[in-house]
Amino acid sequence: MCHTDFMNDTLLKSYNRSFNGGKSRFARICDNVFSALLLTAALYLLVSRKLHHGAASLFAAMLISASILLTASLLRSLRFNAHIKKLRRETSESILRRRILVSPEVDEACTVHPRNTRIKRVPNRVQLARFICSELKKQSLLMIFFRLFARLLKKAFRTS
Repeated sequence: MCHTDFMNDTLLKSYNRSFNGGKSRFARICDNVFSALLLTAALYLLVSRKLHHGAASLFAAMLISASILLTASLLRSLRFNAHIKKLRRETSESILRRRILVSPEVDEACTVHPRNTRIKRVPNRVQLARFICSELKKQSLLMIFFRLFARLLKKAFRTS
């Protein structure tokens, strides 16, 4: 087993745990079996009113139940994929926020230059990281990096 396979399995288990509300696999299996039996029994009672043959009613109830459960399973997998995307986006934003907090460019932006009198209040690192992350949601990542790079170039040419 490769290291990346182990990491992917661990991440998948974590995503499953957060998606299922911390329920164990056994609890989820028991819940699914019980709900399938309950659904089949309810459908049998509904179908047996129209069909008076017991085996046909049971077969129809099982067929309808299987189609409902298959549809529910497909919808669950779509919701699970959306949940994974949301968690990955939140994780990447959190990592980016941490990188911004420790980057040396933030130190330069947080210090007041004597020539720059437009700055009324000096932002601290957390405020600056929050601002940059909120800007990330509004603009593309590439444009922000170009702007930061342009600011650094301007500062470099000003000082020389």
